[in-house]
Amino acid sequence: PVDPRITTTIDAQRPVFGDIGCVVVDAHPDMTDADEGRERAYCVEVSTGAVAVDWDDSEVYEFTANDLDDRAEEGAAFGDYPSIAADAKKYSGWSTELKRWIRQNETVTRFRSSKFKAMSDAGESEGDFRARLQLIANEKRDEAAAKLRKRYASKTKTLKDRLMRAEQALEREQQQSSKSKMDTAISFGTAILGAVLGRKAISSSSASKMGTAMRKAGSARQQAGDVKRAKQTVAKVQTDLQNLEAELEHEIDALDTSFDAQAEELTELAIRPKSTDIHIAAIGLGWLPYTEDESGRLQPAWNN
Repeated sequence: PVDPRITTTIDAQRPVFGDIGCVVVDAHPDMTDADEGRERAYCVEVSTGAVAVDWDDSEVYEFTANDLDDRAEEGAAFGDYPSIAADAKKYSGWSTELKRWIRQNETVTRFRSSKFKAMSDAGESEGDFRARLQLIANEKRDEAAAKLRKRYASKTKTLKDRLMRAEQALEREQQQSSKSKMDTAISFGTAILGAVLGRKAISSSSASKMGTAMRKAGSARQQAGDVKRAKQTVAKVQTDLQNLEAELEHEIDALDTSFDAQAEELTELAIRPKSTDIHIAAIGLGWLPYTEDESGRLQPAWNN
């Protein structure tokens, strides 16, 4: 509610208002949709033309009706005022026009992120909003990365199990190959020794030993081939595992781009107040006080 003393003070001053009049309004647009309220004064010079009060020409100040004085300082001078400014009935219409003007021209800018489904708070700058969005983006990125790792975990486990079996197979093949080579060497050594120590021709026993040695040599060559193939299998699984890990890291790195709040093009919304949420606390004629400086120029006294 408006303090009645304010209205009484303004009404009491109307007969002596000066030439340069200022309609002082304490407006409080309660922009419910934007969760933001503003309290300010709109001042406009009363004209003697066809349109006495044009709110497009108004200046906006941050003082309110409570900041008005009920009397001028000693020695202050007042000029004459336009006769229309003394007509109390005009103020109701001007108040209505002001509400309409505020509805059309006073907006609150909000920023909306479609990607993260968020909107800036009342009074939050774009930079602050993006900083807050980045925190949200980081959380969503971590969640997405966790899902990726979980999805790749089963593939990674399968390859690691396959690698373990391949390494175990390689170890067995290497052991069998080493044993086969040793057996071959012993067989050849025994057969050759028997043949050398024989008196004349190679005996049937020596020939049999030579045949056994040859078969063991063939087996050794086969074992060597098995070792080679086992090594190739291990190398292939190791490569597959490295490629899978690289693929995972690539997808995680790509999340940095998709969850970059600084790169998103935000939607800028201009939210207008509802007519029912605009409250004109006081309207009337008033003076904006000025003082003369040493050069005779007028300076706003309310900034002093």
